[in-house]
Amino acid sequence: MNHNPKLPNNEHSTIYPLGHSESIKVYESKSDVDIWNAFNRGDEIAFNYIYRMYVKVLFKYGCQMSRDHNHIQDCIHNIFIDLRRKRGQLNEVQSIKAYLFKILYRELIRKSNKSKETVYQNPEKIPDNFSIEFSQETKLIQQENSQEYKVP
Repeated sequence: MNHNPKLPNNEHSTIYPLGHSESIKVYESKSDVDIWNAFNRGDEIAFNYIYRMYVKVLFKYGCQMSRDHNHIQDCIHNIFIDLRRKRGQLNEVQSIKAYLFKILYRELIRKSNKSKETVYQNPEKIPDNFSIEFSQETKLIQQENSQEYKVP
């Protein structure tokens, strides 16, 4: 069966399930603000797009701070569950990736405090026999997080 899926224009629109490549086509030319606003309005295709585009990079980012892969996966799943639950009440986001990185960083710290696992506050100081080159985005997020925790 060959049909063109309808995209939701409002919350009363019919939503047909899209495959990964089709959802990418829908949102690949849109800005992060547009994608986020669509998700926040309840667009399931936008939610799926965000999840599929960022879940792997979030996992890689989490691995820079923790060695417990199950812990990282749990944190990522919790983030997306919380996002879906809070949908409709979220503030506008300029960069989805930076926003998700920041949430994951906080979630890893929060969960590690409960479990007493070590999460590296400064990922550049991970004690290993190999060096990791961190992206500029990761360094900027670290700087932002450090500034938030400084006492005025």
